[in-house]
Amino acid sequence: MRALIALLTVLFTVAVLGVTVMNASETVTLRLWWDDPQREYHDVPVGALLLGAAFAGFVFTGIVAVLEGMKTRLDNARLNRKVRRLQQELDAIRTPALSLPSDEELEGEEPERGEEGEIAGSNEPAAG
Repeated sequence: MRALIALLTVLFTVAVLGVTVMNASETVTLRLWWDDPQREYHDVPVGALLLGAAFAGFVFTGIVAVLEGMKTRLDNARLNRKVRRLQQELDAIRTPALSLPSDEELEGEEPERGEEGEIAGSNEPAAG
């Protein structure tokens, strides 16, 4: 895509320079505002006018490209923050919490008994 843009830019520049060279001896009257003699310029070379217009177009396009690039970078940063937050949330869901049972949960359970009827962790035989 960049090669296509570069090619079109070169072709446009060659075309403007070609028209400029072909019309080097031509002059025009440039009016920057309607019916205002102070903003009227006589005998302006066509080549200078074309090069000025092309330069203004390049500058305007460059400003638009920079602004769009800034917007794209800001959007990418926002989306990267969102991806990180969602990844942390997903990791939290996948990883079970290591919590100890509360005292209330332990009181309601009966002690575990081994094969011989002994309570696990004690040396006394179970009554029974």
